[in-house]
This record gives sequence, structure tokens and C-alpha cells, in this order.
Amino acid sequence: MCALSAARARDGALIRLSWDVSKLKDPTSEQLFQAAVDAIPGDVLADQSFDYMRASVLLSITAIQYGSPQLMKYHLSRYHTYVAVGSLHDELSWPANISGIETEERRRVFWSAYTLDVFTSVVWGGIISSREASSNVAYPTEIDDNSLESPSGQADPSNVSWLRGWNYLTDMYRILEYAASDLQRSRATVVKTPRIQALQSYQSPSQAAVLDRITAMYDDLPDIFKTAAPPTHDLRRDLYSFQAANIAATVQLVRMVYFSSDDSSLEQKCQVASEVLTGFASMPTAYLRAISSPLFHHLAEIGRIFGAAFGSRMSTTLYHSVRSVLLDLAAFLADLEKKLCCPTDASKKLESQVVRIDRFIHEQRQALGGPSNPPLTLLAPGDLENSEMGTVALHEGDMDQQSLDISFPPELFEDWDWTFSFT
Repeated sequence: MCALSAARARDGALIRLSWDVSKLKDPTSEQLFQAAVDAIPGDVLADQSFDYMRASVLLSITAIQYGSPQLMKYHLSRYHTYVAVGSLHDELSWPANISGIETEERRRVFWSAYTLDVFTSVVWGGIISSREASSNVAYPTEIDDNSLESPSGQADPSNVSWLRGWNYLTDMYRILEYAASDLQRSRATVVKTPRIQALQSYQSPSQAAVLDRITAMYDDLPDIFKTAAPPTHDLRRDLYSFQAANIAATVQLVRMVYFSSDDSSLEQKCQVASEVLTGFASMPTAYLRAISSPLFHHLAEIGRIFGAAFGSRMSTTLYHSVRSVLLDLAAFLADLEKKLCCPTDASKKLESQVVRIDRFIHEQRQALGGPSNPPLTLLAPGDLENSEMGTVALHEGDMDQQSLDISFPPELFEDWDWTFSFT
């Protein structure tokens, strides 16, 4: 926990400005991380301590903060080994003599790791090891920690526990789990696994039905989880606002994945992506920085959606919409990554891709229409940083009213890799 906290603090995720960041630099996050690794036995069978399970999850999340997917996968896999050997996935197998607090701790760790497992599968295309169908663990009880420690263990009925929002997030990831398989199949350029026709023809719920259900579940949430108010430095109030920001981000991720795995039109994808960015832009930046590095990978799904879209013919008018979303995304990423200790190359990489596509379209226009087609106003490197809100839009005259269709050559997108690298 110290390693993760130190890494997040270093990357500007402190909501309370009263903290002195300089005092949190020694020991470094990496030193704390290594100390935790050294303290965990190499032999999982030798000690099934719950603390080792919890530590493995925290190390995995910290590795995401470091920008190291391989390290993240290693520690998450070790957690899954602990689960398999110690049966954390089934409450009926838990020690009979553990206290109520210990039970709640196990529930929180299990479902936290579940959401992490689904998230990493969506972002990095890994295997989901903790399928909900194999789980028999209750959600954490929706009462605050001080109520857990009281003799009665009862919640104040006048207050809504922050865990109500936390459990809603788990619901969203359970829905996301079922879309992840379709998403991964759609990404595969060559499918090696033989199809089983009877199973492949199984009809899953329609996109519209799932999205309607998500909306209904969101509407049922207390209003306190729907608005991320600016930080007040009141720990309890800020916790609810952080939950609201996290809920909004997760709902948008679910929507994006369903649109990318469904036969939606590119126009629909543009609309959803625009709504996603508008939603993020309305949130206080402090909470977005608190979500920190995982938010970059969260947003990478937008890039993947449009990367796949360039494989088919596209009108110049439609490219205008796609281009606008990509530049808004690049500007958003550029603002968020300013305080990262290990900055990503995400915004510059995306801007460079847009420059290359602009040049290709410009060359096509010159070859096909000559002076009869208005020249495209090219985006030059650095324009993004110098523009208001980072958005560089095409001029009205840049779009030919005839809206020529363009086929993009595959080599233009050979390095359209959305696993963000860290420098």
C-alpha cells in the first residue's frame, strides 16, 4: 500500500493539497515495492496468508502505475494462484473462525481483484481468470467502516454508504466481462481456435438491451454518486465525489466496449466517444488525477475503436468527425499526463498519427482533383499544444462537398499500437 500511495502521490494524485509531497519521496515507491516483493514467500503452498493475497493485488495495481504490463500480469497471476489454492473464490471454504471484519476484507479484496482482472483483460487482451460464474462471494456489506467496528454492526439508515457506489462498479465490470470475449475476438487478425458452431451461434443480449439495463441501474443510484463535486477536503464528501467520477468513467468504458464489439456504425462510435470525452471534461481534474495511470489505458479503447475503423473506406466528411474525436482525445491525454513521473507518449503519438493521415488525404486530393478540390489544412506537430483546449478543427472549406471516399493503405497504421509506452 505504501508503494502504491507513493507512486500515486508522485504522479499528482493528491486531492488534499496540505500534504507535503517532498516528504513522500524517501523511500521511493520502487524501494517500497521491492521490500514488499522480498517479504512475500516464493512458495505459495507454504503460506496461504490473506495478507499475501492482498499484497499481490496491490503490487499488480502499482505495476500499472509504473507502466509495466508484464509486471502487472505477473503479480496478478500470483494472486490467482493464491485464490486457486486457498479457495478465496468461495465463501463456504473460508476459515470458520474469522471475524466479521475479516470477512468484509476478503469480500473487498476478491471483488477488487475481479474488477482489476476484467479491466486488464479489456486493455491488454489477457485471459479473465476470475469468471463471475465460478465465484461464490457476497458483495461487501454496504455499511461504513466505523459501523463495522461498532458492537451492533448496523449502519446509520440516514446515510448511504460509499460502498453502494463501489458495489455498483462491480456490477458494471460483471457486465463488461461478457463483452470482453467478443472484443478480443474482434481484435484478432488471425483466429487459431476452431469454432464450435453450436456455441458460436448462441445469441447474447442485444447491445440496446444491455445499454438500457446499464442506464436503469445508473438511474437507481442515489444522487450523491452522480455528481463529482470539486474537492472540499472533507474526506467523506470527497470520497463520494471520487466514487461518482469513477462510476462515470466505468460506465463510459462499458459503453465503449459494447459499441466496439457490436456492428455499430462509425458515426455511432464517434458519438459515443464524443460523449465520453465530454463527460470526462466535466469532472474535476483532481479526481481524474486520482484515478491516475489506469485512466490512460481506460481511454486507449477510444483509439482502438478508430484504429479498426480505418481498415475500410471512409468519406472525408466522416473522417472529419473521427479526426475531431482523436484530437480531443490527444488534448485530454496531454493535459492529464503533465504531472506523471513516468510520462507517456500517448498524446504525441496520437497527434503524429493524425498528421500522417492528414498528409495522405492531402496527397490523394491533389492526385485526384488538383486545384478543383480545396486543399486540406494540415495539422503541424505542436499545433495541438498551442490551441485552445487542444482542439484543431478543419476549416469549412477543407471538406469537399462531394465527400470523396478514401481507402487507407494498411501500412499507414502498422504502428497503431495502443499499449501506451512510458519513457
